[in-house]
Amino acid sequence: MSNNSKNCAVILAGGQGKRMKSDLPKPMFEVLGLPMLDWAIRACEDAGITDICVVTGFNHEVIEKHLDGEYHTVFQPQRMGTGHAVMMTIDWLKERADGNVLILNGDAPFIDKDTILGALSLHEEKSNAVTVITAELDNPYGYGRILRHDDGIYGIVEEKDATPEQKKIKEINSGAYWFGVEKLIYALGEIKPNNSQGEYYLTDSVYILISAKFRADAYISSNSDAVLGANDRKGLLLLNNTARFAIIERLMDEGVEFTCTDGVTIGRDVKVGKGTTIMQGVILKGNTVIGENCKIGPNCIIENCTVGDGVTLNSVQAFDSEIEDGAKIGPFVQIRPGSRICKGVKIGDFVEIKNSVIGENTAVSHLTYVGDSDVGSGVNFGCGVVTVNYDGEKKCVAWVDCEGTLTWKFDVKTAGLYNLEMFYHPITATNTTIEVEMKIDGEYPFDEVKLVELDRYWQNETQIGWDARKKNQKRPPQVEYNTWVTYPIKDKDGLINTPYFFYLSEGEHEISLTGIKTNFYLKSMKFYNTEELPSYADIKPTQEQIDATPAFGSSEDIGHIEAENTYYTTSSTLYPTYDRTDYSVSPSHPVNKRYNTVGADTWDQATQTIAWQVEIPEDGYYKMQIRCRQSTMRGFFSNRRVYVNGVVPCKELDDIRIQYNPNWQTVELKDENGEYIYLYLHKGTNEIALEAIPGDIGPVMERLDDLIFQMNYYYRRILMITGPSPDEYNDYYLEDQIDGLFDFLQTAVDTLYAEKAGIESLTGQGSEASTLQTMAVILQMAIDHPEDLPQMLSSIKDQISAVSAWMRDYRDQPLEIDYIEVKSTHDNFRDSSTNFFSALAFGFQAFIGSFFEDYTSVSDSTGVEKTMNVWVSLGRDQATVVNELVSSEYNPNSDTKVSISLVQGAVLEATLAGKGPEVALFIGGDFPVVCASRGLLVNLKEQPGYDSVVSRFTPDVTTLYEFNGGVYGLPLTENFPMLFYRTDVLEELGYTEPPATWDDLINMLPDIQRKYLEVGLILPSNISSQVFDAGNTFVLLMLQTGQDFYNFDEASGQYVSTTFDTEAAVEAFTKWTKFYTVYDFDQTYDAFTRFRTGEMPMLLQNYAFYNQLSVAAPEIKGLWSFAHVPGSYVTDENGNKVKDENGNYKINYTANSGSSGAVIFTSCKDVGAAWNFIDWFTTTDVQVEYGKTIEAIMGPMGRYDTANVEALSRLNWSTSEYAKISDQMNNLREVPIIPASYAVTRNVYNAFRAVVNNQKNPRYQLSSYNRDINSEIVRKLKDLGYYNG
Repeated sequence: MSNNSKNCAVILAGGQGKRMKSDLPKPMFEVLGLPMLDWAIRACEDAGITDICVVTGFNHEVIEKHLDGEYHTVFQPQRMGTGHAVMMTIDWLKERADGNVLILNGDAPFIDKDTILGALSLHEEKSNAVTVITAELDNPYGYGRILRHDDGIYGIVEEKDATPEQKKIKEINSGAYWFGVEKLIYALGEIKPNNSQGEYYLTDSVYILISAKFRADAYISSNSDAVLGANDRKGLLLLNNTARFAIIERLMDEGVEFTCTDGVTIGRDVKVGKGTTIMQGVILKGNTVIGENCKIGPNCIIENCTVGDGVTLNSVQAFDSEIEDGAKIGPFVQIRPGSRICKGVKIGDFVEIKNSVIGENTAVSHLTYVGDSDVGSGVNFGCGVVTVNYDGEKKCVAWVDCEGTLTWKFDVKTAGLYNLEMFYHPITATNTTIEVEMKIDGEYPFDEVKLVELDRYWQNETQIGWDARKKNQKRPPQVEYNTWVTYPIKDKDGLINTPYFFYLSEGEHEISLTGIKTNFYLKSMKFYNTEELPSYADIKPTQEQIDATPAFGSSEDIGHIEAENTYYTTSSTLYPTYDRTDYSVSPSHPVNKRYNTVGADTWDQATQTIAWQVEIPEDGYYKMQIRCRQSTMRGFFSNRRVYVNGVVPCKELDDIRIQYNPNWQTVELKDENGEYIYLYLHKGTNEIALEAIPGDIGPVMERLDDLIFQMNYYYRRILMITGPSPDEYNDYYLEDQIDGLFDFLQTAVDTLYAEKAGIESLTGQGSEASTLQTMAVILQMAIDHPEDLPQMLSSIKDQISAVSAWMRDYRDQPLEIDYIEVKSTHDNFRDSSTNFFSALAFGFQAFIGSFFEDYTSVSDSTGVEKTMNVWVSLGRDQATVVNELVSSEYNPNSDTKVSISLVQGAVLEATLAGKGPEVALFIGGDFPVVCASRGLLVNLKEQPGYDSVVSRFTPDVTTLYEFNGGVYGLPLTENFPMLFYRTDVLEELGYTEPPATWDDLINMLPDIQRKYLEVGLILPSNISSQVFDAGNTFVLLMLQTGQDFYNFDEASGQYVSTTFDTEAAVEAFTKWTKFYTVYDFDQTYDAFTRFRTGEMPMLLQNYAFYNQLSVAAPEIKGLWSFAHVPGSYVTDENGNKVKDENGNYKINYTANSGSSGAVIFTSCKDVGAAWNFIDWFTTTDVQVEYGKTIEAIMGPMGRYDTANVEALSRLNWSTSEYAKISDQMNNLREVPIIPASYAVTRNVYNAFRAVVNNQKNPRYQLSSYNRDINSEIVRKLKDLGYYNG
């Protein structure tokens, strides 16, 4: 055989494929994921022919782009037959005249190397001018037949021209040829378009050469598929199936098992090892290599991947990646390019891996994303974790909006106590904190790290600015300052001064974090040993160094830090504050607002940190002074830790004490000898930070916390035996029934006296800890007279509450700062002393100014030509936030400016007197309906875009603002009930879950009440409630029957009577009263205290009760939870319980809500502008900004209960918390408010009291009072002119 370097190939690829009905050239249609043209090229190259010319035609740009210059191409501008296509290569062929040329069709993909080389061998051996590549078919119909004689072939006859004898010939023309190049050039010159199509046929060249006495022959290919091509989609499918089964059969011969071939497609270059099982729906593409003994499928797409031995892939899509031995992946997993899955990795469902290395034996749980990361060995990813490469700090975990668990393994070389440090970067989010649960070796190391709270950092968004009148300063909003943070895990509860210590034994350990409130990047964690701080004496500079530090000169501003101008804080509540009482505060004004301090009551929690920057002209050693005020904790210190450029320089600055003083004082940083502490500062910007720490009171509070927790436990144990009203003549033998009771009481007495003495030694006073002594005296009396202990239970409870309240107040570390000064030894600090006459003049100016300053106005829009007067019925802080939002975001973009005024109450009276607002915000109860019934409010239903606006809220909440077919308010807040429960107490009683239904609750009551514990339901907040409170038990029971509250009169369009005469209403009312008559529920109670002590382990409260518990009950953190209200079984018309599609009984969890909203008065001069305003204020973004700002100012206790559903999801709730809230929110239904709502609530409560307090019959009482209700409803409607019946 000749050297193939002299041989070349021409591939005809100009076909359009009209029957394909596509703009794609026919040779570009794919067989097993590879264009048919590429199959032909690959066959040539496999045969050693690399000199290839491709003839293009239809949409030639597509092919040329695909070939990307790798092969020579010529363009056939007109498709005039195969001969004409080859004529386009004449110039190219002339350069290769001494060789042979292979002619192939670009849409016949199954030509193969053996066929090409076999035909070439025959071509050269016989010195043929042309060698036709043929095949023998059982059914040759439609193909040209080969006419042979003893010395080759003498022609090719087409089907239509063949004789009956010729049609019996089974050898057919494949359309592929070997030509001698010179002979081909000659023949091309002789071809004529002598046919009906006027085209040049390449087959004519065979006749031309035979006629010219050149030898022609044919090579019969053993591969009968070599002749197959595709003219339409059906043909293309046939090609794919032919190729698909050829590969499957080959792999089965090589030891691969196929459980089902449905949907299985394997590329021609894919390699699969023996013992591997391929299931249905598997697509293997590109250069994929599958190892031995794997299980692939069902439903996988693997492209250009290397898969090791023993791998299981279930519903996996993997691209350009490596999967090592023993990995188990799926279902529903995507592995994107550049990934390496190491040995033994397990990946669960709905996971995406991108460009990452997953270390050996790592487990990635479901709903997880890992991108651009290197994950070590043995890591456990919980549900919902996101991992990415971030901003230069490569390969870190990004934990975004999820509650998954991450687990790492680590080795400890030496057993001992270690601190733990985390290196992380917050991600801007709705949460104001980052919270995770921590376990080491599968267990919580101690209770305090069940919930680890990491700091977010905050900055003033802008400089302190001015209102439009330039009279008052405007507080800048707080925005997140996201930076990399090195944070040692420490106590946020104000008990421990040092970072937590973790005991680790020698050997391998496992640490896991579970997300509660996430949104942060985690780079690393480190266990380490904290080095002891040096004393100042150890690092003290020499006097020469101190003196060498140059003076600042005459400028007092150098080294001076105004405290309100913070660099960052670790709490959104640490915003600039103001003091108008002292002229010496910088800056100051007797009447107008000047933000001149920071801290005060908002800077009182342990670990809260404020940092400032100070510019220093030269390197050197400097002294420091803080002007501050601690006027809250009489007799106690407020403690701060001082950081200089991120480091505590010495022991003395690890805890500086600021004594109580009602006036401003200066604290100079000095050592125990009273000498200044000189701090090294470098030239340029330096950072000074102060962190609130517990100080010496912390350990005291820690011990008292434990004591009170145990006291509550023993109090509850005693209560379970004696009940709340013990019999004074009964000996309960408490010492026998409660092991160690009196031993504990004696320990408690000793502890209380010891702690009181310790506090006195700290403060030098005894009065501040007298509460401890009082409790000790009461407990000692119980020890001395054990028979009186049951009767003393109430006093003990009161003392527990008193000590708890005292601890809550005195564990705080409040401090307010005016300024900080840094000076060299040559410079003097500012003189901060006050002058009596200056102070007197300042006070007089403030007194006179109070007569002229309108403190109800929080707006700066007064005096503007087009102004709309808006009243806000909230506190000053909330009204100020509304005004700041209006001033910064609404007024600049509105022709009509909004002026905000703070007004509480008397809105109706002012309106009736003609002095009311045009718009009122946060108006609730029956006010909107009362005003609407008097024609005082605008019907918002008539405003443009109303339907779009109300889609922001729960579907039924506008019911609270409806009257006479109109809607007269937009909801701003919405509160609704949820069931709060003590998990620890329920577990003591043998329950792991709260009740799902009212029947479940009733069934639990024997166990609860046997221990003299109670359940709390919602009663009216005051005796004269005008509307039913959110979560009223009667309302819940009524709504859960699916019944309406009122009968609607179509003629008048009014609710004219109640449905209380129905059997469902009577049953609901009876069930409600039974809680108090049969089960003896309390009608009034202190929900917070009794839940905190555990006396009332379950109660219904507004969901915002969560905030109070989180802030004010730290000792029960982690011991309570909340859920939807108890529900009622859904029944059919026969009273039978209805099941859902899963066979479970359906439960109706419906509850009602309360709301306050925005209303527009008919006196408004521009209703369109007013509508635009309340539309804007209720938008999601504005509600989120308002809610986040309010919480930043007031802390978690001020968390906003927005009515905007999407906005609520973006406030500071964890995923699981919001899921519970959302669950109840999706089950809200409202009771309409009518003009006579006052009569409905009043009479229902009267009926309730008659039954509960006077043992009256529920059915009769409800019926009797219902007559009064219906009478008053009609009378009121008639008085207002809405009913004539």
